[in-house]
Amino acid sequence: MREKSETLAYWGRVCRGTLSADSGGSGLPDGDMIPWCKRLNAIPGVCTVQSCSGHPPDADGYRSSAHVWIKLSGPLSRLFRECAPTLAKEEHVDRLSTAYMPDGSEIVVVEFAGNERGLLDYSMDSIASFFESLFERLVWGEG
Repeated sequence: MREKSETLAYWGRVCRGTLSADSGGSGLPDGDMIPWCKRLNAIPGVCTVQSCSGHPPDADGYRSSAHVWIKLSGPLSRLFRECAPTLAKEEHVDRLSTAYMPDGSEIVVVEFAGNERGLLDYSMDSIASFFESLFERLVWGEG
């Protein structure tokens, strides 16, 4: 998946600080999300494209929800659509949706309880486990 390689190479430069946030118009990743994105990106057919660990209310009361945006390979995408209700029912998942981008690509958007509620590790472990299980189902021909 060439697109995954290019996306991860860009993400790696941002994480290492060799690319400024101004270079591509996107901000630096939250440090707390880096290990979780690495875990997700280690799954064949999964590529994270945006993430946030969530932030508690600021002085004006604005709270940033935790989220992760994920591109899936065709086979994983089809299996995801079948199994999405299982992830959506998890108590820590606030919203699960699919966004269709102008270039025709499909992005899975998972909004979840993160640092703003003290549940980042719990939530992301469950989310990553869900996507790992999808890949395992494909490998074993159950999808």
